[in-house]
Amino acid sequence: MWTANEVSKLRRRYRDATREELISEFPRHTWKSIRCKAVKLGVRRRSWQPKKTGKPLLDEIRNRAADLHITLTDLDRICFAGRYFRESSRGTNPSRNLLLRAVAALGGRVEIVWR
Repeated sequence: MWTANEVSKLRRRYRDATREELISEFPRHTWKSIRCKAVKLGVRRRSWQPKKTGKPLLDEIRNRAADLHITLTDLDRICFAGRYFRESSRGTNPSRNLLLRAVAALGGRVEIVWR
């Protein structure tokens, strides 16, 4: 059973808190119970955002994929990239051909502007 206080707290915290924080804030409930209650209340978690790599074009591609709700695994499949986008935060060198394929697959285009 959930108390009114717990329900109110769950509505406020579920969107942004980590799984561990929620489990510690609701010690009477399991993670499954917390998730089920949130679903019944219609509360959703914040959507996933990729880590920054420090490479502007790669970061833009990863952010666009997240905005379109495309996982990095799916992006790898779409671009025939092996594990490139999934593991790109680990410091791999950018691959021009893969980046261009990803831009096209996500509905973008690369443009050169001369000064």
